[in-house]
Amino acid sequence: MAEKNLTPDHWTNGTVEIDLSTDDNLSGVRDITLPDGSVVDAAQAKYTVDKNGVYNFSVRDYCGNILSYPVEVSNIDLLAPAADYEVMPGDWTNKPVTIRVTAADPEPEDGYAPSGVKSVTMPDGTVVEGGTADFVADANGKYDFIITDNGGNTFTLRTEVSNIDYLAPEAEYTVTPDIWTNGPAAIHVTAMDPKPEDGYAPSGVKSITMPDGTVVAGDAADFTVSANGTYDFIITDNGGNTATLHAEVGNVDTARPTVDFHFEPLDGGDRTIITEYGKTEYYNYDIIMNASAGDVGSGIERYEYKAGDGEWTVFDPADAPKFTEEQIDLYRCACMGRRRECERRKGAGHRAGQNAAHGFAYADAGQGRKGEHQPGNGRQHLRRPVHHAAGRKRCVWCGYNRV
Repeated sequence: MAEKNLTPDHWTNGTVEIDLSTDDNLSGVRDITLPDGSVVDAAQAKYTVDKNGVYNFSVRDYCGNILSYPVEVSNIDLLAPAADYEVMPGDWTNKPVTIRVTAADPEPEDGYAPSGVKSVTMPDGTVVEGGTADFVADANGKYDFIITDNGGNTFTLRTEVSNIDYLAPEAEYTVTPDIWTNGPAAIHVTAMDPKPEDGYAPSGVKSITMPDGTVVAGDAADFTVSANGTYDFIITDNGGNTATLHAEVGNVDTARPTVDFHFEPLDGGDRTIITEYGKTEYYNYDIIMNASAGDVGSGIERYEYKAGDGEWTVFDPADAPKFTEEQIDLYRCACMGRRRECERRKGAGHRAGQNAAHGFAYADAGQGRKGEHQPGNGRQHLRRPVHHAAGRKRCVWCGYNRV
């Protein structure tokens, strides 16, 4: 008879010793032939193996009887386990991620058997039994897991997290034009993700949400405005972080300036009495035009005036225009934007500025937005009627008598 013991009798990544004990109640055991062919002259023999398999022993007694005794070894695992991992979520995020590890022992090879995964040691030292484990990482970086099988073999799984972005994007803007304008202004926004810091990576700008709610993909956007104010843009990166850009526009001026102007007799100037039909009709004075304008936005840039169909002329209110020359007898006047024509016979002539075609313009700094005003509709007319011939009617637009 024969009996065996295996040491160790559990999974191992080392060798296994076969301890064979035999006995014969009659003639007794003479020798034992080992699997490698060597003979041990004793009733007990030990044989060390480093691979799984069946090992045959022969036991012979003194009468020449032989017992074949096979011994199977199947607890040797010299192969390290394997493992893989997945980062969840796999896209950019501004939250912690989960590293999921899945480990397995490789397929059996000749002489070796898979003992199975025993445990996973986490980066923080925690040991999780079995072949799967989840680890939560709150920063980008490298994380190592140690996989151990039941045979004592280990494998180090090196993982990396690079999709965490906690940093909010940044943005700047320009306004075009950057000077006073009476037209729309364009706000150009340029956004960027900040440079990486320890544990965090820039995910890149995903979109820009405009003040009207429109979402523009990418890191640049233009928004047109027609009024001054504060305009908010929301910058979103691929990690889900947001930043609000407050853009200020203060150079749009769409309001016309206001103006006050009137004519006065020129100090020391001349005066002409106009007589028709033997009667004194009115006086013609040398005059001076006084003007002042105001603007709630960009301010007053310049003053201009023109006489009749002449050219616009820039002037300084501190050096007001003076009118002493005689003017034509067909002239225009505009009263609050309404235009009419009035005709008179020339008579003795009219002096410039009296009620003739004198226009006045004022421009603010908002890209030359201009307002125009011409005498009439209650403005001062330096013609003082003395007598009106029968049947004549006064023009309601300019104040002159119609002929």
